[in-house]
Amino acid sequence: MIDAVSVRTTRVPAVDAQGQPVILERQTILQHRAGKDVEMGHQYHYDNSHVSEESNGILVVLATGEELRLCPEASDETRDGADLS
Repeated sequence: MIDAVSVRTTRVPAVDAQGQPVILERQTILQHRAGKDVEMGHQYHYDNSHVSEESNGILVVLATGEELRLCPEASDETRDGADLS
């Protein structure tokens, strides 16, 4: 049984094609079940645009086609960065 569903927004470090640091927003959809959170999915946003997640940490801004790369320190465990909730 699902107790609740929530969206957590966090900041994630990345770099643009020129190597300049940028900050992405990552929205994680969580289901709360029997005392634990289960991640059901996530999506990225940059500069008010949706971002498509490609392989190997490459992200593409859908509005512009600009490629971004997640920073190495944004590993699976730390990708959530600073919680904005």
